[in-house]
Amino acid sequence: MQPVLDYLKQNQSRFLAEFCEYLRFPSVSAQPQHKHDVRACAEWLVAHCRQIGLEARLCETPGHPVVVAKTPATGEPRRARPGKPGRPHYGSRRRLNRELTGRLSTRAAARITKARISPT
Repeated sequence: MQPVLDYLKQNQSRFLAEFCEYLRFPSVSAQPQHKHDVRACAEWLVAHCRQIGLEARLCETPGHPVVVAKTPATGEPRRARPGKPGRPHYGSRRRLNRELTGRLSTRAAARITKARISPT
């Protein structure tokens, strides 16, 4: 654990500078005048993820673009982590699935039909 803490301390100013650069994007997605800023922010994030060694791509949606990033495959089997999510995510998986595929998952559609509500 100490090597990790040492690395974080040695690179703290760089991490803070990168974080501030990211925060400078006026990317409030609810405001239409910032649509181009949201795209620029997503493109910056893809480039940053690649720079730090992640596989990253920009996925187009009918709304704003979505950034998908993951660690590169190592060829080793993944360990099961009971009770832990397989990957972190922001927002609703149902909404993300709908934006990426244009439809709801079968399970989500069944829940909506069963509850007799319309999808949002």
